Amino acid sequence: MTAFLDFHPRLQAALADLMPRGFQLRPVQEEAAEAIFAGDHSLILAPTAGGKTEAAIFPVLSELLREPTLVAGEPAVGVLYVSPLRALINNQEPRLARYAEAVGLSAFKWHGDVGAAERNRFKRNPAEILLTTPESLEVMLMSASMPVRSTFSALRYVIVDEIHAFAACDRGGHLLALLERLRAVGAPDFQRIGLSATIGNPNDLLAWLAGASTRGRRIVDPPRATDAPGPTVAFDFCEDERELVRIAADHARGKKSLLFCNSRQLAESLAHQLHRGLDLRLLPDPLAIEEDELVLPTEGSVRVHHGSIAREEREEAEAFLAASRTGCLVCTSTMELGLDVGDLDQVLQVDAPGTVSSFRQRLGRSGRRGGGSRMVFLATGDDALLLGTALVELALRRWVEPVELSGRAWHLLLHQIMTTTLQAGGLPRYRIWAILRSASPFRDISEAEFGTLVDHLVGTDMLLEVGGVLVPGDAAEQDFGRRNWMSLYATFSTPLAFTVVAGGKEIGELDRAFTEHLVVGGSIVLAGRGWVVEEIRWEKRVVVVRNAPVGMIPTWSSFQPHIRSREVCEQIRELWAGTSQPSYLGRRAVRRLEVLQADFGVSLRQRKRPLERSDRALRWWTFAGLRINRTIARVLEAETGVKVRTDNFWVQLQAPEGQSLDGAAIVESLQRACLASTWSNPDYVTHIAQGLPPTGDGKFDRYLPAAFVRERRLANQLDVAGTIAFLQADVLPLAAGLPAILDA
Repeated sequence: MTAFLDFHPRLQAALADLMPRGFQLRPVQEEAAEAIFAGDHSLILAPTAGGKTEAAIFPVLSELLREPTLVAGEPAVGVLYVSPLRALINNQEPRLARYAEAVGLSAFKWHGDVGAAERNRFKRNPAEILLTTPESLEVMLMSASMPVRSTFSALRYVIVDEIHAFAACDRGGHLLALLERLRAVGAPDFQRIGLSATIGNPNDLLAWLAGASTRGRRIVDPPRATDAPGPTVAFDFCEDERELVRIAADHARGKKSLLFCNSRQLAESLAHQLHRGLDLRLLPDPLAIEEDELVLPTEGSVRVHHGSIAREEREEAEAFLAASRTGCLVCTSTMELGLDVGDLDQVLQVDAPGTVSSFRQRLGRSGRRGGGSRMVFLATGDDALLLGTALVELALRRWVEPVELSGRAWHLLLHQIMTTTLQAGGLPRYRIWAILRSASPFRDISEAEFGTLVDHLVGTDMLLEVGGVLVPGDAAEQDFGRRNWMSLYATFSTPLAFTVVAGGKEIGELDRAFTEHLVVGGSIVLAGRGWVVEEIRWEKRVVVVRNAPVGMIPTWSSFQPHIRSREVCEQIRELWAGTSQPSYLGRRAVRRLEVLQADFGVSLRQRKRPLERSDRALRWWTFAGLRINRTIARVLEAETGVKVRTDNFWVQLQAPEGQSLDGAAIVESLQRACLASTWSNPDYVTHIAQGLPPTGDGKFDRYLPAAFVRERRLANQLDVAGTIAFLQADVLPLAAGLPAILDA
């Protein structure tokens, strides 16, 4: 316990009181303390419930006791603890406050659900530990009433929880830009500490977190205990949703479970059916219940948890499961990131999550009792069976997708130019660039390119330059100025939604598009329960409901495409082409995989990437992943004029009516695409990028120069380098087989 002896005596005494008898630091906590005491930026890796939070906070508390964070003799924020979810903050805050208070310090959470009176008390008397989200930190920096300099100029530590979730989306880039803005108001070169359970490229991620800081960097990833029980994975195969309900009920009965779904719609449907024991598809009248419609119900209660359910409802669901010995919480990815609901017997997964990282996160939610993690896959189709098995196989080899980290995030730079000028009430160009240039999302953008963007914003009236100082222009006021620039607090758009209210209590939200199908007297399902619509207040976007037995399952829009990596697709090809089945597959899953292997698997064993022809169409089974296939499709459409469809596994060319495919032109186009020199021609790139759809929700795209929008869409939707590597390895076999296929 070397690190424990290095803790401040007051912390040693507090831990002796707070922790169970015989408490010892875990290996990850020992190593983390050494790294933090050395002043290194650190990335702490450990499984879910592996002690990552304590690994960071214990040595940080010790250092705060040795050197209190004061500004003009008054307490100031010394630790910024950033989390991706309000719910996670609510979950962590009591624990961190307990540790802090035990040594005479304090912790405070700041997010949209915290009242104005509490926030004002914090402004007058800041806590040493502040828990928040990037969006709430943006609110603080932009607020005229927030004493930013006195609150943050003594900041010494930034702890980023679930850092992989931030790095995988725009919110991570937003956070890093905010940290540079904190440094600009006087905060020193604070120490940055990331926490995660699943990282495929930890060194890259730590460099991304550190930015331009010259501190040392350290990965904290001690070897896992060899005697710890390993995870258990099982597969079941379901023919339809009715069978899925029966099998899920059978697995959940008598156990404490999370049941993950890949959509809010499916989560609502399953939760309602499991809760009421009904197959909704068999009910012609949603308000009619007949005894013979009952299917196998679960014992105990079932709740549902997703992002369109009201906060109070979600918290009640979390509390229900935490207090239960048995029960099932049907959820989406909202429960993936470690909300503490106590010891789970198992995790159930309907179909497969999109990545190995997500699979490992969900698997790690169970097994806290020391018996090993357990997950049961419930596959509802061939794609889910193949994908789920591929994810398990890659996870067993300890492979995880690397997080892609952009250094040319134009849309985030635009957003930060606007918020930085608002925060300061106007700044000259050179000062804005000096503040933002060190943030990792902008590391590959030159000062000249920054100037080009600013010129464009001035030319389009988004910015006004007066006496060398930039302030928001009339166009920015019109588009973003409403409600005190509230739409600039976040980098993402919030879909227009209707609030569902029952008896004065908020139940959740419905998409605007779905409410067009609602009528008074109709029924819906939300939060796993049925409701009759009593009133629709269109101007206020409120739907008033009362209890009903059953109802129509809502639909929600989503911006998430089903993008699979090349590694995952290659693993699927290997499974499909094989003749054996993994031992963890149940008998129904084995039988289905055997059928697949005996069918198309024969073609895959004969040729690694088969070509199929039907009428005027040619399908090439690449197993290269969606982004490489999209790139190939863009090349072929731009070069040959043929219509091309893609998914993660194939590229399909369709000849126009009355015409045939020109094999020589196709091969020639792909051969040109093999050359890096081809892509260095800006005219070629512009041609390929024509017509690419918006990336994500495209919130800021229309304010960017066209060339920057094109670059952003190319980087996010296509994979030029991966396509070149793939075609260089596989275009010659294609060229050899294509003429024979087309002439057949």
